[in-house]
Amino acid sequence: MTTFSQADQDFGKKRKALKDAYDSFTPAATTLLDWLNAARPISVSHFGYRWSADWAAVGFVNNSTALPDQIGDRIGLAASIVVYLTENPSFEVAATGVTEATGMGCWPPRA
Repeated sequence: MTTFSQADQDFGKKRKALKDAYDSFTPAATTLLDWLNAARPISVSHFGYRWSADWAAVGFVNNSTALPDQIGDRIGLAASIVVYLTENPSFEVAATGVTEATGMGCWPPRA
């Protein structure tokens, strides 16, 4: 019975660790998606709704202007948009929170 109790305690600790990870991840993923949803219309206003090489320069490289579904792809897109905003500060829109600085704050820089 002691082995079972220990295994049950270990399971409970790991379940809590997973919950804590989700508690951290979910708001961060939401913040990232919110920022991307604010950034995309800026490209629409400059380049139109149809994908083009201009969209690719911003970071939309899959022949689509849609936001990616996968978190890794969203992080990559955010990183590309931040670089684009750094090189093209006239595209920043502080009123909607789409700036290089806010973009840097919503995705984890890779080492």
